[in-house]
Amino acid sequence: MRLAVLYLTLLTLTAIPPAGYAQLSGHKSESQIEKMTTEQRVAEYCDEYLRHAYRDAAYEKMLGDHIKRDGLKGVASLTRVIDDYDPTKPNGKSRESAARCYAVEGLLSQIDERVMRLRGSEEGKKAKESISRLVEGMRNQNFDTAQSNPYGQQMRYKGAFAS
Repeated sequence: MRLAVLYLTLLTLTAIPPAGYAQLSGHKSESQIEKMTTEQRVAEYCDEYLRHAYRDAAYEKMLGDHIKRDGLKGVASLTRVIDDYDPTKPNGKSRESAARCYAVEGLLSQIDERVMRLRGSEEGKKAKESISRLVEGMRNQNFDTAQSNPYGQQMRYKGAFAS
């Protein structure tokens, strides 16, 4: 009996069209993402990281690809997320803003390595400046030492520092 229920459940799940899966998972369909503004795509990318980290790699990749296609508008939107996180101020260092910032740091790094060199544009230079300010704030909050960092952010600091 249990095997029959499991079989019927799996059969039902495989019959769900991709648009239906998107609704069940909380994901937007590709056509919905195409209609979004750059800001909305970046917000969805960050929200996806907050919901699942990188567990749904296909959805994260689809969002990232759309943001990369937005070019410099995407870079400017990503930079604003980094600027929202300030580890030196109590109201600027929530875990949510830290996670959003972490997600876009990785995407900016991908853009710099695979799409366009950030230092070659004004928006890219602003992004690099934001990351430099972030690294300085992390250093001021002792993210560079393991003992003073309860969330294990030392590796994150090293990753941002390398950008």
